[in-house]
Amino acid sequence: MEQYCFSGDIAGSQVKAAKDGARELLDSRENRLLLILAFLLFMMMTISVGTLTAVLWMPLLPLFEGFSWYDNLYEISLVIDYILMLLFTLPAALGALRMVHQMCRGERAGLTDVFYAYRHLPHTWAVTLILSLPALIIAGIWLVTPALLTYLKGAGVEPPAELVLRVCVIVAAALLSVGALVLALRTFFFPGLAMRGDMGIRQALMASFSASRGRMREIIRFVFSFSGWAALSLVTFGVFFLIQLAPHYTVSYMLYCDRATNDCDKEASLT
Repeated sequence: MEQYCFSGDIAGSQVKAAKDGARELLDSRENRLLLILAFLLFMMMTISVGTLTAVLWMPLLPLFEGFSWYDNLYEISLVIDYILMLLFTLPAALGALRMVHQMCRGERAGLTDVFYAYRHLPHTWAVTLILSLPALIIAGIWLVTPALLTYLKGAGVEPPAELVLRVCVIVAAALLSVGALVLALRTFFFPGLAMRGDMGIRQALMASFSASRGRMREIIRFVFSFSGWAALSLVTFGVFFLIQLAPHYTVSYMLYCDRATNDCDKEASLT
């Protein structure tokens, strides 16, 4: 695998080294401006998807008044929004990873690198589906668990048996939620590896599982190290996210991704 180019104390922690490397790369105004423009494009596309679907839905509402699912039309529109974002908006964010990959290798990066993901859409859609799988599992649990508990309440089951079944449903939901979170941590490096262009979906998945083994606590520490900036992003209505959080997190993530997978390769070569 290629080695990314950044200086710093390589004897420090992986998280600190990645963040130091990101700070160095973003000292370049050109790199920072490119990332700001890339995430501005992503935010505009996200807003436009919701606006477009709303504009299209409003004139059609009277046509659906007679249907039994009319009362659930808002939920249906949200599902459509999420599908459109997964198919057409999220690839822009994945394209930003490709652009950062070019920066980190010391190669010339440009805004056109964002569209790398759109030029490889079957590959990119597979990446977005795998990337969103933990969130989809948790969303499914949140939707199904209350429905099951409500069903058990009105199913006429004897109280002792009902209590046991309700406990089983809650425990199963908790275990599945934990499993989804573990899956999210084990696939943490997957999107960065998949957007590099030097490995396929399966290879990127295996590399992510190998690199995250024994490193899940460190991954959590890496993600939460940006929590202060995330709070500032909310206070500033996304401005701080655009100019500081998104560029720093993305570059730090790609550097951390490379260091973790390189360490895994070194360990494999020694065994």
